[in-house]
Amino acid sequence: LATAADVAERRSWFERLAPLIAERTKRLDEVAGRVAFLFAMPPIEESAREKVLANDDAGPTLSAASRVLAECEWSATSIEAALRDLPERLQLKPKIVFQAIRVAITGSTVSPPLFESLELLGRDESVRRLDTALSRP
Repeated sequence: LATAADVAERRSWFERLAPLIAERTKRLDEVAGRVAFLFAMPPIEESAREKVLANDDAGPTLSAASRVLAECEWSATSIEAALRDLPERLQLKPKIVFQAIRVAITGSTVSPPLFESLELLGRDESVRRLDTALSRP
């Protein structure tokens, strides 16, 4: 995933990541699987695709999230504030909205905290993944 040079070059990024995974990880051998989505676009788990992205609400949710993220200030706090309005605007339950975004971004229904993950992933890659998930069958 990351070399020693990568860690040295992006030290502050890794320092922000560490507490996000520490609170959800019991063994060190779990770390790589939990953060792999931050290094390469993962395949979407079939169960997550069927349960979340096959839902009729997923398309409008991902499209709206893509537009919001393309425009908001890029910090976890601002990302959260921007996305928290989506469920009401789309007239959907928050769980439906945030799970669709999580699956499109991470490939799974389980991940480190969503807003912080988006911040670490970066705006361009986050928007690209939302748009890619929209176009996947």
